[in-house]
Amino acid sequence: MNKIIHCKVKLKCDTKYAFEMFTKNELISTWLCKYADIEPVKNGKYELFWDDNKEINSTIGCKITAIEPSRLLCCLLYTSPSPRDS
Repeated sequence: MNKIIHCKVKLKCDTKYAFEMFTKNELISTWLCKYADIEPVKNGKYELFWDDNKEINSTIGCKITAIEPSRLLCCLLYTSPSPRDS
């Protein structure tokens, strides 16, 4: 099943900083995951890791499908089991 998740919230920071909280490894790892390997370009990596063993509990293999700095971030995220496991 394919679902597109839309979420809208009001933050107490500017748009640039909010965008960086999702696209900079050192910032996203302060609030969402333990480690991150993000390449903020189209087709770049969007890999988040919640465990020291990076092969489990992660978004390894996920990619950015569209990006417009400070405006739009679209990612292809897999759930377990994912197509990369086949």
